Amino acid sequence: MALPERLFYTLEQAAKVINCTVEDLLYFGYAKVCQFCFILPIHDIDLTVISTTRILSNLTFEEYARYRYITPYTYLEENTRDHIEAGEIYIDGLLAIPPRDSEILYKNFINKKSNDIEISTALIPRVTRDVINNTKDYDVMRIDFSKDLSLNLTQLFITNYEMELLKNGGRNIELDAYFGGLNKYNNKANYLNTNNIIKIDNTPTNLQIEFIRNLLFIKYGEDAINNPRKFIENKKSELVKEFQLNDLKYPSGKILESWLKK
Repeated sequence: MALPERLFYTLEQAAKVINCTVEDLLYFGYAKVCQFCFILPIHDIDLTVISTTRILSNLTFEEYARYRYITPYTYLEENTRDHIEAGEIYIDGLLAIPPRDSEILYKNFINKKSNDIEISTALIPRVTRDVINNTKDYDVMRIDFSKDLSLNLTQLFITNYEMELLKNGGRNIELDAYFGGLNKYNNKANYLNTNNIIKIDNTPTNLQIEFIRNLLFIKYGEDAINNPRKFIENKKSELVKEFQLNDLKYPSGKILESWLKK
C-alpha cells in the first residue's frame, strides 16, 4: 500500500530526497530561494497578526468578526472584539522564518558559531494563490512575537512545495511575496494536498489591487500606475526584467491596466 505524500520534511530528510546536503539547503535559504518553516511550541506565546485588514486605513476589523486564513500547511483564525482590541488567535500547522533570518542562520552555520536562530517575526509559508482559503480582504502579512523565539536546525522543515520549487531552479521569496501569490506556479499545484481546500477566484480583490498599485508606485513611480502598459509590454523595462530573472509570470498590459482602473 502506497503511503500518502508528506507535506513537509526535516532538513536532513529534504536533503536526501533532492540529493543535496543540509549546507546546500541553508545556502539556498541564504540566497532567498528556499523558505524554512517551523511548528509553534506548545507553550503559550504572545503574538500579533499583522494583516492587510489592519494596515490599510480604509478597512477595519468588524466588531466580533472571525477572520480565517487557511492553506495546506497553515490554519490561522483570529476572532476580534473590535477594530482596536484584538481577541483570540488560533494557529495550527507551520509558520515560516523571514529571509533575513535565513541569512543569519547560514552565516552562523558556516562560521560554526551556532545552529540556532532567534526570530521575532514569522510568515505564512508560501503557496500558490489557488490553494488559499481566506476571509475576503484578509491577507496575513506577518506574525509578530512579543519576545524572541529560539529555534535550532532540528526544528526547521521544508514544505513539499518548496522542494518542487528547488527542483525547478528555485524562486525568489521576496519577489514571490510581492507578486507570485497571484499566479499559479507553472500551473502545477497538484502536488499540494488540496483536499478540503476551497478554490477561490484568481482575480485580485480590491485590496490586492490597492497593494499592487502601492508597490508599483513605491518601486517605479506614478507613471507606472498611470501608464502600466508601457512598463509591462516593454520587454526591456526593469519591471519585466525582474519578472523574467526570477521566472515569474505576469499579467498582460491590458489586464494590469484594467485592474488599476478599478
